[in-house]
Amino acid sequence: MRTICFIFFLIFFQPVAYSQLSSSYAVVDKYVQNFPMKIGSAGDLRVFIKEMSRVFTKDDEKVRAVYYWITENIGYDCTGYHNGLLISREIDDILRSRKAVCSGYAALMQFGCDAMNIECKTISGAARVHEQDIFFHPDSLKSNHAWNAVKLNGEWKLIDATWASGYSDKDVTKFIKERKDAYFFMQPARFIYTHLPDDSAWQLLKDTVVTPGAFCNQPFIWTSYFEYQIENAEPFTLNLNKKVGDTIRFKFCSGRPLAKIMIYSDEKRGVHVTDSLLKTGDCYFYNYVVRQIGKYDLNIGFSDRGNGSDKENQPGIYTTVIMYRLEVKELKTPSHKVR
Repeated sequence: MRTICFIFFLIFFQPVAYSQLSSSYAVVDKYVQNFPMKIGSAGDLRVFIKEMSRVFTKDDEKVRAVYYWITENIGYDCTGYHNGLLISREIDDILRSRKAVCSGYAALMQFGCDAMNIECKTISGAARVHEQDIFFHPDSLKSNHAWNAVKLNGEWKLIDATWASGYSDKDVTKFIKERKDAYFFMQPARFIYTHLPDDSAWQLLKDTVVTPGAFCNQPFIWTSYFEYQIENAEPFTLNLNKKVGDTIRFKFCSGRPLAKIMIYSDEKRGVHVTDSLLKTGDCYFYNYVVRQIGKYDLNIGFSDRGNGSDKENQPGIYTTVIMYRLEVKELKTPSHKVR
């Protein structure tokens, strides 16, 4: 089956840096950055891979070298995305144009791992890319993306080189290059928030399988959720059915400091809150009182900057991490008959 896929895109709010993992591969990344040879064909890529295998002895470092080169040098093919008939997965074509869609990124990872005799699998499945994807019904899920799993020391590791390479605008007409290392060796329990493989075995989860229904019922997760190292978000269900005056208690655990919270809606202009967070241990809490009637998105963003900024409502200060679907009904007062 031919997969026409999307690249993950971000809106309005700027992403935070994700440096914890990349710092552990700083030597590999620097070596790849300084590699002098221009790679424009499959033969050139084999020369590069041979050099990486000579310099680095650990398989994870070799995989990192291939991944880093791809995410640094291959841009998303926005034209190819809009015209799937022109999409090529041929290695020479991709390296010549320096552009690919997800199947091309996955093919490059597969090529590199095969050349290094590292077991690799190209996986296809459904990915939640756009905000519109929150309306997916489980019966309508279909393959729209491709990624990889590599086997290191007997354990499968997940990589999405497409999403790690950068992001596009909302209409997928312009690509912005910015590597997202969150998608390099992401834990399966977090990868499943955004990626549902066609073959459930490639969820790589222990003692559980996430069904299409459960996948669709998760909140919409932005890359920043992983970059902020958030764990145990509550509530963790997409649809929140409330009445006016109800309180939603949000909880987010993170090793990173979260100074303030922003709650807003793209569909309801009146929904806009910026406030401080309560903290207990590594967990942050906020009690949000529902005021607006209707069905609309509810976005949660954070700032890790201190209070007192006169620019706190400007783009770049807050980073959106999670989105819910809120349905709010008017609180009905009991009627009394007159006798």
